[in-house]
Amino acid sequence: MADMPVYLVEIDLLDPDGDPLTVCLATLGYNTKPGDTPPNRHYAERIADPGSFSQFLYGAGGTIGQSEPGYGEIVISNADGQMGWLLDCAMDGRPLRIKRLASQRAAFSSAVTVLAGKAEAPQSADMWRSISIGIYNRMLDLDAPLQSERYAGTTVTADGSYEGNEDLKETVKPLVFGRVRNIEPPLVNAHQWLYQVSASAVSSIVAYDGGSPRNPAGDFPSVAAALSASALYGRVATCNAQGIARFVGNAGAQPRYSFTTDVTEGGTLAARYPGAIARRMLAKAAVDSGDIDTAAFDALDTAAPWEAGIHIDSDEKRLSAISRLLASAGAYLIPTALGVFTTGLLAFGTRVATYDIDDPEKANAAGITLNPDSANGVPPWRIVVQYQPVYRVLDKSNVAGCVDAETKAFLATEWREVADEDTALRALHPRSEELVFQTLLDKTADAQAYLAYLRALYGVDRVLTSIRVPYDEAAAIGSTVTLQIPRQFFATGRDMIVISREDDFGDDMVTMGLWG
Repeated sequence: MADMPVYLVEIDLLDPDGDPLTVCLATLGYNTKPGDTPPNRHYAERIADPGSFSQFLYGAGGTIGQSEPGYGEIVISNADGQMGWLLDCAMDGRPLRIKRLASQRAAFSSAVTVLAGKAEAPQSADMWRSISIGIYNRMLDLDAPLQSERYAGTTVTADGSYEGNEDLKETVKPLVFGRVRNIEPPLVNAHQWLYQVSASAVSSIVAYDGGSPRNPAGDFPSVAAALSASALYGRVATCNAQGIARFVGNAGAQPRYSFTTDVTEGGTLAARYPGAIARRMLAKAAVDSGDIDTAAFDALDTAAPWEAGIHIDSDEKRLSAISRLLASAGAYLIPTALGVFTTGLLAFGTRVATYDIDDPEKANAAGITLNPDSANGVPPWRIVVQYQPVYRVLDKSNVAGCVDAETKAFLATEWREVADEDTALRALHPRSEELVFQTLLDKTADAQAYLAYLRALYGVDRVLTSIRVPYDEAAAIGSTVTLQIPRQFFATGRDMIVISREDDFGDDMVTMGLWG
């Protein structure tokens, strides 16, 4: 009989007396040796189910949409009642680790950490039999508004403050990352004509009144310095450090139309690529730098060096905002099994494994789904990329008469578009439809580069299937594998991308979702 793998579970907690303790349990009893680190540690044979972990690059079963991982429960045997004391322990939010050994005889140094996370509070549906401990979903750290700062509504005089009047009280302060166009900032001090484009520092602010550029009066290190500046009426002084624009002058110099701004955050072009922006957004979301896969975000910017930007003035959740930004490059955001946020593109790379399967059971019945992300499962004959959004669309009544026709047309339309059409494909597939991708890219050339990437991905027939393999044989999510089955699409082998992994530690098996 082949050796069975052993799963070791370590849970850091406070015992009923409030003292710190690491509880060590296993699917099969295991002891570390005197020379191991830690030495002479006993892992009691108490784990009935070591749990599971699921990853999806995008929405489950597809290649579009935001990811949502899945976590199973760790089930501890308690038939003899000896583990009931765990229910009185404080472990919620504290670290837990699941490690895998090839067998009971394997050296402790060979143990591989397959999941590092945090525990939820213990519970029991049947105290006579078991105790279960949920594994904290790391995506919950992003289930809160990205911007929590709100205006106090206390600015009632010309005192240099910028907390807005009563009308702005409790409204969300705006945030800008990257480059955005024609946003309408709130008037945060009506007595001194102060507008706030972002509650964090920016690199530049270009102001307009009804689409007509207002001459700059310089940038100043503080709002007080901008207020003290001597400048011609109607010019705009800025304090980039506070995201403030000041309309210089009295009531007679106030904007006649809609006051809007183009804003740039990020001092270099590379700082405005999707990966770089997403890292700053994760930092804003209070994600520790050690929990961000810096190399993966840098690699994304190498693959998609495209200028982008996002303006937030609502309670939009962290995950939604970051995913929306990354979608501008077709990128995903997922937490790894070790709790680190990583990213990447849906792309075919170097083959890492070949699965040659001639047994239907091994192929998990080898069900085939036509591409779930295009209408009717066939390639789209037309792909559209929308880019360079105008955040404040202006009709004729809000545009100055001196503005040229081209700028008026630009301001009247929310999105620019580039498109790729394949009429031959439409003739081949009469039910083929168009696929539209809305992005936060700023440049036409970048939108065209993204369009070419999308056509390569979606312009040919794609299918989705899954296979179930032993844990040791599973490929990493996002990698490219070849699937060969003596049926239909796979008879001669077909390159597929692993778009999902469902790791079942209890069965020591992995179900991989494959797209290609």
